[in-house]
Amino acid sequence: MNENSEINRLFFSTASQWKIYPTPGKMDKLFYPTAALERAILQRFGLLIGRKGTGKTAFAQHLIDKSPSATRLINFGKFPFSDMKQNREEGIIDNFSFVNTWKTIILNAFIEFLAEAEGFDPLYERKLKKLLKIDPNLALEPAARRWNNLEFSLSALGVEGAVSGRRENYSELSLSEKVECLEEIVARATQRNIEFTLIFDELDLGFSFLGTEFSNSDYPSILSSLLRASYEINGRYSEGPVRLHTLVLIRDDIFDVLVDPDKNKWLDDAAKLEWTRTELKKMVEHLLSSSTGRSCDFEALFDRSIRQSKMVVGKGGKSHVRLSEYFFECTQRRPRDVIMFLREISSIALQEKKPTIDAFIIPESERKYSERLKQELVDEIHSVLPEISEIFDAISYSGRVRFKKEELMSLVGRAVGTIQKSDSQLLKILAILYYFSVIGVVGNANIIYKCERPGSRFIGQNNLELHPGLRMAINFNH
Repeated sequence: MNENSEINRLFFSTASQWKIYPTPGKMDKLFYPTAALERAILQRFGLLIGRKGTGKTAFAQHLIDKSPSATRLINFGKFPFSDMKQNREEGIIDNFSFVNTWKTIILNAFIEFLAEAEGFDPLYERKLKKLLKIDPNLALEPAARRWNNLEFSLSALGVEGAVSGRRENYSELSLSEKVECLEEIVARATQRNIEFTLIFDELDLGFSFLGTEFSNSDYPSILSSLLRASYEINGRYSEGPVRLHTLVLIRDDIFDVLVDPDKNKWLDDAAKLEWTRTELKKMVEHLLSSSTGRSCDFEALFDRSIRQSKMVVGKGGKSHVRLSEYFFECTQRRPRDVIMFLREISSIALQEKKPTIDAFIIPESERKYSERLKQELVDEIHSVLPEISEIFDAISYSGRVRFKKEELMSLVGRAVGTIQKSDSQLLKILAILYYFSVIGVVGNANIIYKCERPGSRFIGQNNLELHPGLRMAINFNH
């Protein structure tokens, strides 16, 4: 076995053990920043937009690993929304007041950090801990309820001048006045330079994004209010001795359906996670090099011999494509897909003692990867299209990968239930399938998938084809 083969075996051994989800404490070393993520770090963007599997949570974990004491992650799905909904139903708060509710949560989290930070006024720190009942180990849900129900004397913290009138207790203040009071407490930290990052993740947990069910729910108002509060907090505390940074991680399909007059303004403070093949290759090289200490060339992982360097594809097996290009065609251009596929390939390469990835290894590993990709897409799409599993089954029963628009509409119509769908409704379903790159549009020279061209749209094109990465999972021999 030559040196290159030994190095590849080392790489395969490493990749076969990869985890799909980021591991706390390891992302500072393994994290690979794309150009978009580098801008997000340098310009301290407040919004990171991307599909599931594109690296949003890995980016958050990287920030936490880099500065664990000055970064906090809040999982949106664990927040007590029932309290906010009840307050709205009882007329206590309106949609605009949701913004101030989020501001009180953000500012309270920052004040808790200040009370634990080194160099802060020890006398004031003791007052904060006592009056605000600070407990950094408290879970989010009870902490949020505590923040909303605090009772303390304004004069005890020297912030009675922050609000007008004769009210003495924090609990007597309106939401907007509570924000002013908390901002006054934060202002007392201007005696020293201090920086804190608060990250909101998992914004999709427990919610449905189905048409009127989505638009008639409280979720759009609650989420838009968070984005607005984050934007305003970042603007207020982006410079000076006290720098408070909030970062919201949001799926692109959720952001796309939000309606708000300030949406374009938020995009000025946002980074979009869209990976190119070149960036994904560099990510793999970085992961393998960082883990093994050996320099990695992505293309050198694949067999370059004339006989084994290409896959036979297309109807009748008349077309050939390089192995590394076929590898990416089976993914949805996301780090999660690349890691899943290369992990399966590496496991088989080790079992069969292959020095490189050849045209026999990829088909063997593709079925397991394809099943995993299909399940990932079912999980991702289900909140938008609950019948996605039935649609996959219907495509499988048809025994086809390429369809005319009307053929796929008819197939989908039979799969989605007994209630007859109009043509416009069926076209919307096809648009959803295109949005998530389940299908692509067949052009004159190639097939266009949204994952390859993020700016493309489905406008009722006639010829459609199933994504290559899904074919093995629904029993096609190709």
